Amino acid sequence: MSNKNGQAAVSASYFLFFASIGAYVPYVSIYLSAGGWSGVQIGIFMAIGPLVTFLTQPLWGYLGDLWGNLPRLCALLVLLAGASALAFAFLPVSPLFFALALLMGLFQGPVSPMLDSMGVRILGQSKNRWGLTRLWGSIGFAAVTLAIGRAFAQNAKMPLVGYAVVSLLTMFAVLRLPFQWKPGQAKLRGFQFSGLANVLRGPFLTFLGAMFLLQLGHFMQSDFLSLVMTDRGASSTIVGLAWSSTALVEIPVFLMTIRLLERYSAERLVIWSGVLTVLRLVLFAFSYNPLLMLLVHGIKGITTAAILVSVVLIVDRLVPEEYHATGFTLNTAFTATLPQFLAGLIGGRIYDAWGGTVLFLISAAAATAGTAAFMLWLRAREKEGSH
Repeated sequence: MSNKNGQAAVSASYFLFFASIGAYVPYVSIYLSAGGWSGVQIGIFMAIGPLVTFLTQPLWGYLGDLWGNLPRLCALLVLLAGASALAFAFLPVSPLFFALALLMGLFQGPVSPMLDSMGVRILGQSKNRWGLTRLWGSIGFAAVTLAIGRAFAQNAKMPLVGYAVVSLLTMFAVLRLPFQWKPGQAKLRGFQFSGLANVLRGPFLTFLGAMFLLQLGHFMQSDFLSLVMTDRGASSTIVGLAWSSTALVEIPVFLMTIRLLERYSAERLVIWSGVLTVLRLVLFAFSYNPLLMLLVHGIKGITTAAILVSVVLIVDRLVPEEYHATGFTLNTAFTATLPQFLAGLIGGRIYDAWGGTVLFLISAAAATAGTAAFMLWLRAREKEGSH
């Protein structure tokens, strides 16, 4: 298959996978709140999935490297996640929903880094164009988020049903990815835990630590964005527009990533994105008009796209190919899953105790610490290079 067709196949998988996310994530907290759950309960729900994902994500990555057939493993996980959501669509909101969080964390969590790992390898020498494939994920997220936002007012179960339906389509798209594999591929390449340990003892480990801090600030308030906006008078349509608008903003940024990477390194893009994240969080903390919140929150699309592309390319350089799926799942575990887990626990308590303004300011402080840590990591890398 040509590189152009491979790019189209990866783009389709991203489009459908993030469309399913867009149907579920922005509305599940409102769905649970309407069912009588408190902020602490919702925070625990939001934390369970990332905790399960954090504990199991690297194991899924190792299994993928060991087996080699990442498309089939990824498609199976997508199918199981969709079936879990569909089953709970027929149940009333109760403590049993904590099981849904566990199942989503187990099955949905590893999918995104697996798609990233397959995507950069399918693109091959054109991996700098990865942002052009990932932008279709933003398009899918934006389109479905806005559609579900309008339907949510009429049918509260639409997030769960919509997620299940789109997950089925995602499964078929993933199975059609032109990914080259062999049974036992990782064993044939000499996969060893000692080699992986050497990777973790290098700059990859300190990179994960710096990005963890930055992403903690990014995620701490995300789970409660919908609640904060509704507290300040925003309708469900405005909330849906806020989530979809960030995805729409990501699209031109993804298109610009090729030129940006020609002028600046991936590491420099992470630093500037960290600074812009801090600015957004501080501005949102004091924004109470629904339209102003919508405008400020849109900045998130710029930073999310720049960080996603930069991190994928950095991890691709830091981790040898024989540990690719494991490295990408470890990266997601420490720079997305673990921050989401802690954000759900910490964010819920902060929101209940002090409200949205304090929550966003504390998130800004965490993002500031993460940006500074990443700058120190880059400085150390540059010193190593000079020697």
